[in-house]
Amino acid sequence: IHGIRNAEARITISDLTGKEIYSENGTSSTNNLTKEINMAGYPKGIYLVKVRTEQQSTTKKLVLQ
Repeated sequence: IHGIRNAEARITISDLTGKEIYSENGTSSTNNLTKEINMAGYPKGIYLVKVRTEQQSTTKKLVLQ
């Protein structure tokens, strides 16, 4: 996720009903936060990836096909 600057971040993935299926804390050391997450065991569909820091929050759509 671009724009997360040198901060502790909370990463959550939820389905469209709002059920949280994954969460983890991470740290960005540059202007980007990169995290590889194995989603092989999850059903196909649309999920929401939320990244929150003390200063900002962003949400991205993730489509599993």
